Amino acid sequence: MLEQAYLNGFVAWYTKLGVECFLLFRDDPATTALALPPLPGSVKVFQSKSKIGGNHLLKDFLEPVKRSEYTWALAVDTDEYLLLAPHFRSLAHYIADIGGTHPMAIIDAFQFPWARVEMLQPLCSQSRVCRALQEPNLVYHSNKHVKTLSRISQVVGFSNAHSPSVMVQKEACTSSHEQRPCARWQVKRSVYSAGMLLQTTPCSSCSNASKRLWLSPFSPPDVAVGRKYADSAMVHVQTRSLANMLTKAAATRLENGKGEVVKGMANASALARLAQQASQYQERPALLASFKEAVGVKAALAFMVDLPLNLSHLIHAARPPDDDPAMCDAEREQSIFNDVFTAQGFAPRRLWKLLQDVSAELLPLHQ
Repeated sequence: MLEQAYLNGFVAWYTKLGVECFLLFRDDPATTALALPPLPGSVKVFQSKSKIGGNHLLKDFLEPVKRSEYTWALAVDTDEYLLLAPHFRSLAHYIADIGGTHPMAIIDAFQFPWARVEMLQPLCSQSRVCRALQEPNLVYHSNKHVKTLSRISQVVGFSNAHSPSVMVQKEACTSSHEQRPCARWQVKRSVYSAGMLLQTTPCSSCSNASKRLWLSPFSPPDVAVGRKYADSAMVHVQTRSLANMLTKAAATRLENGKGEVVKGMANASALARLAQQASQYQERPALLASFKEAVGVKAALAFMVDLPLNLSHLIHAARPPDDDPAMCDAEREQSIFNDVFTAQGFAPRRLWKLLQDVSAELLPLHQ
């Protein structure tokens, strides 16, 4: 399982936010057990039926979520860490506080704005989560996407990992109000997104009709960055390490237009050639360019340039450093890296040397 090195820190982080139940979906053959520490919450592991993972996992996600006895569900990857403003003691406190501020609205979804960060070291950070997110030279970038905490009773489907489709019911008028406009007596169903309350379309007639509404996967347009990230951020550690980047690029499977599963994103022959010839590169920028080209989209995304983002008000007060889970098990990450490339006929030691060379080239760019 490619995410095994990060799973303990991920579960521990959300447990500290008050999450009580985790549904973990495996998209690899269930041949190895998940090594999880004792946790106060409930953890259930499901084997996905999907062969290629990604958004296809969401089809497996909906059924067990609807069967649960919980009120709220949040679909996140193990490289996504939710940060809340320091005055919120937990996720439940966040929900209650925002809801109390808007007593005439039934909030069916809370959308947390994404923020992207790259950790371009050979191995993932073994620091505590908060300390890892405060490491020198880390640059955060704003992102238009959100991740959505949804009221389970209203969710009818997921088409992507960012937002679900929900059912909006148009409540019937009572007999005492039948002569009055329905909308005046209806409590509005709403979405709280990036610091703004967005109301769903109110009923236009007195009926029991309902409609399916797909929530936007993006933050509301034209929201000032300061307001957008004022009370929360979903930090997407897009690159946890160069080893993680390369492993994912080699192991991720894509689907072609015929619905067939094809090979991973990385150019295997280019990587093998690069690992053999890395020491011969006289012009260091050429090594980095060749690496990015061989890795493909996983490397291209890491070097996208956006305006930097200041999240210090969330990160520095997120959790006391001594009460913070470790972000990563670097020894396990390196073991996964070795297993993946040994199975594919690579020489992991040569690839490991390549990552160190690339990291040395990247270092001046982040100082």
